Amino acid sequence: FPVTICFINGDFNIWQRGSSFISVADQQYTADRWIYAKSGAMVHDISRITDVPTVAQAGRAFNYSLLIDCQTIDSSISATKYCVIEQRIEGYNFLPIAQKPLTLSFWVKATKIGIHCAYIKNSGADRTYVAEFTVNASDTWEFKTINFPATPSAGTWNYVNGIGLSIGFTLACGSNLQTTAGAWQNNGAIGSANQTNACDNAANNFRLCGVQLESGSVATDFENRSLNREIALCQRYYEKSYDLATAPGSITSAGCHCYTNQNTQGNRTTSYFKVAKRATPAITSYSVTTGTAGKMRVASNATDTNCTVGDIGECAFTNAPSATTTLSELYYHWTANAEL
Repeated sequence: FPVTICFINGDFNIWQRGSSFISVADQQYTADRWIYAKSGAMVHDISRITDVPTVAQAGRAFNYSLLIDCQTIDSSISATKYCVIEQRIEGYNFLPIAQKPLTLSFWVKATKIGIHCAYIKNSGADRTYVAEFTVNASDTWEFKTINFPATPSAGTWNYVNGIGLSIGFTLACGSNLQTTAGAWQNNGAIGSANQTNACDNAANNFRLCGVQLESGSVATDFENRSLNREIALCQRYYEKSYDLATAPGSITSAGCHCYTNQNTQGNRTTSYFKVAKRATPAITSYSVTTGTAGKMRVASNATDTNCTVGDIGECAFTNAPSATTTLSELYYHWTANAEL
């Protein structure tokens, strides 16, 4: 994809893990490449919704936006507490735009009016830039652009397969995580003292759509990439054997892996990835019949059995029943997670 455009799945078309998440945990991925992080009493549901800017507003059609829906409030944000949604850009993808001016553009629809913050920071959390933007009207789509000066050469930056740059939107942050907005700072702050608390009411929603980060000081039209290309970009970090719209753990044999285990022999089978992973991934197997993690299905006696994953590399892994099984077909689905 164009080296000037760094966000993946900025239009929220790809949701390999599912399209609705209840009581999202800290450091949990929802839409592909988007991670929710928090420390505090606030609890949110995150879902894919069809509430999007109109063509008249955006100059193009969008299918989906990401909705962060407050379920449990945190009305008093203490010094170390925070809540954000962010994307972590791999160093190799960040490198072509490093030490250049950057422009972030996005559509936002938030219940809580007032000053909100967006930030970019390095992996070492010793260089950060916080920018303020204002939500002017409650629950109304608004287009925002933010210009960031060139990322500095000083500090701890990763230009290979680690976190090159984190870009996020802050819903709340305590005083220990606040800094002066509008300039590069030598810290890992994520907001300013003006950041509104968007977690103080269960009626609060925060929606994003059409998010784009690019080099230069002008926000261009949202970059169009083919669906297959966008899926492949996501699969470098997370891939599954299930169909695109089928959440992991679902009960289905569609697209599953199958092999015949020879009698009294612990044969192994190899599953290959469509896209080489960023790093050695974590593999989870699932029974096709029960959806249970860490299992494969034995056809001969219609039961699940434990399985052992091994030989994991960036392009493939092997899998086998943990105990010797008689001659039988064995079925399993899998996920491979190499997220940043």
